[in-house]
Order: sequence, then C-alpha cells, then structure tokens
Amino acid sequence: MGSVNEPDEARVVYPMAEITYIAESPDASKINNVYGFADADFRIRIRSKLLTVENSPVWAVDAEHDKVVAAMRKCFGINNGALALSYNPVISYSGWEKEVHPSGDIFVPGAVITRWNVRYQYAEAE
Repeated sequence: MGSVNEPDEARVVYPMAEITYIAESPDASKINNVYGFADADFRIRIRSKLLTVENSPVWAVDAEHDKVVAAMRKCFGINNGALALSYNPVISYSGWEKEVHPSGDIFVPGAVITRWNVRYQYAEAE
C-alpha cells in the first residue's frame, strides 16, 4: 500500500487506503461478555492509479484493484478464514463492493471498498 489515511491529495502515493472504523458491539453471550470480547467493523476504501490513458479506465482500474484486494486477503489469511494475532484479535474478511465515479479523474476512475471484522478482547480478566 502506498498511502494510508493521507488527507492531502498532493501527497498520496497509489495504491492508497482510507481506513474507517464503522461500528463496535460487545459480545452479548454470557461467557464472552465477562471477559470483555467485542466485534468491530472496518471499511477500507482502496484507490489505485492508472499509468496510461485507457479506452475504458473504469474497467482498466479493476485489474489494479484485484491485485490490491488479493494482497490484503493473503496478508490477513483469507485462505484460512481468519488470522489470529497476538493478544487474541482475529481479523476476518467480510467482502467488497465497487465504487465508480464516472465524472472523476481518468487516471483514478473509482475505488473498491473492502469490509473487515475484528474480534478482540478490550478488558483483561481479573
């Protein structure tokens, strides 16, 4: 990934990601609630840049987005369903959707939005 959460468009390095924290919900089951487990949902909007002017830039950028999404799935263990990290967080892939801006920049014609779930423990057992 080139840039992550870069607010200044002039400093963006592509491919870039905008990570947004969407929602959190504590695990309501008796056992998991006692130990402070919760689920958080994140959205990662990915934008890639074309290096040449294509006949159909909206479709040409799809190949670039496919590469980035495949790399993210590999990094977070999509082939295994989830990746357990230290301190017990588990990151799981929840899907993607395409975002198209027909009136946008021909070199950055759209984005792909991936959805992720993180299950973690927010309080230590006493």
